[in-house]
Amino acid sequence: MINTTFNKIKILCSGVALGVYIPGVSLCYQLRKLGYEAEVVVLENLLPDAVRDKIPETKNVFHSNFRLAQMGQKIARDITPSLDKEKTEQLFFQWENDHTTLYVLLSGFWLPLFENYGVQHLLDSRVMILHVDSVPSPSWKFLQKKESGAYPVFLFDYQSHKLNFKLKVTEQSPLPFEQRENRFLIHGGGWGMGTYRNAVSTLEHRGAGLDIVAYSENEAFPDKAGERYYLVDPDWHPWVKNHENEHTFPPVSSIEYKVKPQFYSRAEYHELYYVGACNKAIISKPGGSTLVDSLASATPFVFLDSWGQHEDFNAALWIEMGLGITFQTWEKSDFSDELLKACHSNLVKIWESTPDFVTALTNKKATMRILK
Repeated sequence: MINTTFNKIKILCSGVALGVYIPGVSLCYQLRKLGYEAEVVVLENLLPDAVRDKIPETKNVFHSNFRLAQMGQKIARDITPSLDKEKTEQLFFQWENDHTTLYVLLSGFWLPLFENYGVQHLLDSRVMILHVDSVPSPSWKFLQKKESGAYPVFLFDYQSHKLNFKLKVTEQSPLPFEQRENRFLIHGGGWGMGTYRNAVSTLEHRGAGLDIVAYSENEAFPDKAGERYYLVDPDWHPWVKNHENEHTFPPVSSIEYKVKPQFYSRAEYHELYYVGACNKAIISKPGGSTLVDSLASATPFVFLDSWGQHEDFNAALWIEMGLGITFQTWEKSDFSDELLKACHSNLVKIWESTPDFVTALTNKKATMRILK
């Protein structure tokens, strides 16, 4: 039965942070499947076209220089002055008249807009802050101390040292560790950042089976024994809708030697989730969306260097709860399967006992507890 308290829901994301965009698209799909009127809205569509078109350049720079990327997140700023005022006013004017009952903010860059527009015009709606990271990420540093009517919810909470909710990606139960391929998914998050290429070099010398997300086709070497490469469509951008006027998961293709990539995106979940769910571990910087994948698939998380302090806390929480380990710890154990198997067992137990966020949101009594 639909919780009519919140029958029309907008999920507000940022396209430059796939760590919130992908969970947002997943949340939207699950709500629609239950009969809710849900919509994903991407902040970058409020930027002037000339400004938005420069984002891929920044992405390339951060991919090439991880230290610069780490510095960049420390100086995150309120982007409200950069937004197109006419586009922004038109959006909030539309929202005044479409009877949306709940706004779920996954990016803090939306919050100043709600303080400027929402408090004045959207008094009949509820505003929920949904944190995918275990502490507020840099976009939330603009959160004002004044009452904004927004309710903060953490899926994973470092401060309380617990997992409050899981966000299911599929209805399938996690694959038992013994049935998984002897392979490891390695990636650098949505922007291909970090030390994942160093991890590839270390592991390929040991003959490990690797599923590697390449940043570009010229960084894929599919002729190497034991290595499989995947690529997100370089022409795809989260702020561009598909021909059905929907925001989609990133289209992904496997990379075969001398074969043109065939990019594909399904409605239910992102392609790389399934790859990781069949592997013995995910090896990546500790981003929030990968935490979601790790828990949903009970796949152990092997942590590489973080992008910022919020990701340090993500890793610390997972390690404290026995759900993941650092790459250095794994390397010192001579890449022990037993360490990974123990993490998998803990993930299965916590996955089974952790409440589902969508179930809580769509249950009227549970929702009111969330929005207390």
